[in-house]
Order: sequence, then C-alpha cells, then structure tokens
Amino acid sequence: MQVAVISDPHGDLVALRAVVADLEARGLDEVLVAGDLAQGGPQPDEVVDMLFAKGWPMARGNSDDFLVNLASGRDVGFDAPAELVTRGRWGVARLGQERIERLAALPMEVRRPRGRP
Repeated sequence: MQVAVISDPHGDLVALRAVVADLEARGLDEVLVAGDLAQGGPQPDEVVDMLFAKGWPMARGNSDDFLVNLASGRDVGFDAPAELVTRGRWGVARLGQERIERLAALPMEVRRPRGRP
C-alpha cells in the first residue's frame, strides 16, 4: 500500500497544485493531510476548497486552530504578534464562515491501524 502524507500548504495554491499533480500521477492508495491548510498564503480559500474536494483525510493544524480561534473571538493560544493577527484576520475574511466551520470540524489527528492492507 502506498500512502503519502502532505502538510503545511499554508494557503499556497500554486505549490499545492504542483504537489497534487505529482501525487495523482503516482497512483497512490491514500493521501493524508497533516494540517496547516490556510494561514499565511495568498489563496487560503482556494486551498481549503481544493483539499476538501479531494476528500483526503485531514487533521487540523495549529495554524488552522489559530484561524478558527481568531474568527470566533477566542484566545488564539499564544502571544501573537500584531502582524500575524492582521494577516490572520485577512485570512479569516477570505475563508468566510463556512470554511472556518469546516476547519473547526477537522480532527486533531488522523490514525491508521498498523498493518493496514
């Protein structure tokens, strides 16, 4: 069984498209996404849409939590620099409520049984 794990697209659609094209050309059995989907890059909404459309199992990363907490007005969990909060608010606005809710619903981990065929 061939499995790939990807992580940290951070809103970079150009890079994600290249990775997805390579993965799809390989004919893998499964792709897992280890979080940090949207925060920081220029296309957070498009990255989230692409990954959810793929239907690959995904975990929520710390930067996903940052956006979810920022959107809900909760403490972001650390002393975030003002510039990071500003970029985060821009990302939250680009994502919109529905995508934020999808990020919030992601599990903190994705597990696979050992010896899985």
